[in-house]
Parts: sequence; structure tokens; C-alpha cells
Amino acid sequence: VFQLRDEVELVGRGKFCTVRLSDPGLQEAHFVISPDGRLNASTPQCRVEVDGEVVRSAVIVEGSRVKVGSTELVVSDVSVPGP
Repeated sequence: VFQLRDEVELVGRGKFCTVRLSDPGLQEAHFVISPDGRLNASTPQCRVEVDGEVVRSAVIVEGSRVKVGSTELVVSDVSVPGP
């Protein structure tokens, strides 16, 4: 379980990632996700599936399934931060 903060999160295997996964199928920096739910692959080599569709960019919502490498993440809550 990862709780996202009110800023852009970097997801991958790298020590510098704010959400760090040990899956060897991921790049050091695999994708970024912003507080509004926008997900962007870090490079063209980074494969990201959202709800079964390979994407470079997508907006995730509650219930979205994000698959990277052999890891599947399920979004349980998407809340836009207040002012």
C-alpha cells in the first residue's frame, strides 16, 4: 500500500523514487503520477498498462489497474488536494 502525497511521485526501482518497487521488470524511473491522477511513462521503453491497455499517458481513477513489469497496482482512492 502506497499513499501518494500532494506532489508528483516518481515510481520505479531507483533509490531516488518516492514509490520504490523491487520488480526487476521496471526501469529505475518507470513512471510519474501527479496529484490529479495523471500518469506518464518516463521513457518510451517503459511499458505501462492501465486497465489492460498499453499507454504512455493516462488519467487514473478509483478502481484503475496499473500494470508495470509483473507488478499490478490497484488505485483505491483518488482525491484531488484542496487549496
